[in-house]
Amino acid sequence: MLHRVLSTAEKTLGCALRVDGDIGLLERPRRALLISRGERNPTPGDARIQATLRATQHLLDANEVLVAGTDRHPWDLALWTCRQRAGSAVVALCDGASRPDFLPENVLCVWPESNAQPADKTARLLLRDRLAGLLASSAYSLQIRPGGNMARIADELTDRGCNVEAWTVETLERPEAQPLDQSHEVAATAPIPPADCLTHFTREPDGLWPNERYADFLHWLSSGPTFTPRDAFHSLRRMASEKRIQGCGRLIGGGTPMVCLTQRDPASLLADNQWRKGLQRWMYSHYALSFDRAALVALGARPVRYGDAATLSALPSAERCFAQVASSAGIDWRNEAEWRVRGDLDFSSVRSEHVTAWVATPAEAAAIAREFQIRALVISPREL
Repeated sequence: MLHRVLSTAEKTLGCALRVDGDIGLLERPRRALLISRGERNPTPGDARIQATLRATQHLLDANEVLVAGTDRHPWDLALWTCRQRAGSAVVALCDGASRPDFLPENVLCVWPESNAQPADKTARLLLRDRLAGLLASSAYSLQIRPGGNMARIADELTDRGCNVEAWTVETLERPEAQPLDQSHEVAATAPIPPADCLTHFTREPDGLWPNERYADFLHWLSSGPTFTPRDAFHSLRRMASEKRIQGCGRLIGGGTPMVCLTQRDPASLLADNQWRKGLQRWMYSHYALSFDRAALVALGARPVRYGDAATLSALPSAERCFAQVASSAGIDWRNEAEWRVRGDLDFSSVRSEHVTAWVATPAEAAAIAREFQIRALVISPREL
C-alpha cells in the first residue's frame, strides 16, 4: 500500500505514481525549495544562487528533508549540496529515466506512471512541479515569479495548511577582483603576418565548459562570490593551458564537430562585427588565438568552400563540413575567409613562436604572456 502522502498526491494529480528509494523520508519534516526558472547561465555570485545555498544549508542543519525537482540550476545545486553534506532528499522527477547522478545517497524519487505523462512539455513540467509541492510539508520561496508554476505550488501548499516562508534574497556585492599582474613584459616581436595566419575567436561558454561533467559545473556554482569567471578571457586561458580547441558541430552542416578559423587579420575582421539576433551575441569577441597557417595545414586545416544551397547539397557528405552557404540572413559569409579543422584542434605540436593570443587589455596580454610564454597582443578596443 502506498504511503498516505503518495496516495493524496495520486488523488490530487489524478495519476498513478512510481517510487524508488527510502519511503521512510515521508515521515520526516520535508521542506520544498520553490524557485522560478531564472538565468540561463547563472554564476556563483548571483543572488538567487547564494540564497539557494543558504536555504539548503539551513534546512539541512534543521534536520529537514529537502524536496525538489530537477533540471533547473538552483534545484540541481540544492540536491548536489545535499549530497555533499550527506543530507536526505525527496525528488520529483518527470520520469524514472531522468534520475541524475548527483542526487544524495539517502533519497526517495517519485514520478508519474509513463502513461500519465502529458505530451506537452509545459504540462509535463507543471505536473512535476505540483508533485514536488505535494511531497513537501513546508517550503521556502525564493524570488518566485507571480503567475508561474512556483506561485501556484505555493498557493496549493498554503491551502493544505503548510507553512510557506519567504527566504530573503540579498543582492550581494562581488569582492573587487585583484588586478592582473602587469609586471611581465609583453613580447615585443611582431605577430604572425596576417596573410600567413589562421585565427580562432573564442567567447564565454554556454553554461558548461566543453566535456565538463554537470556535477563539476554545480561544484563551480557553489564556489561563492569570489568565483573564477567563465568569460572569454578564461576560455582563452583554458585553450592555451590545454593546447587544444574543442570542436563544435552546432552550426555545421551535418553536425560534424569542427574548429572554425579565419584567414583575415583579426583586427579588420573585428571591425566588421555584427550582432547575431538568433544567437543573442556578437559574431566575434576580443579574444582569439592565431596560428601559423602552415602549421595548421599540417594538422588538417582546409579552406571553406562557399556556394549556394543546391551546390552544397550535391557535395559528398564527408565534404559538407568544409562547406558554407555563401550568404544568409543578409550576411555574406565569404567575408570571413573561413578555414576549418575536423574534430578538436590539438596544437601541442605548434611551436610557441607560431602562436599569438589576442585579448582586450594590456593587463590581460601581460598575464597571458607570463603564464603561457606566447606572444600576446591587444585588439583595438571597440564597444560590443
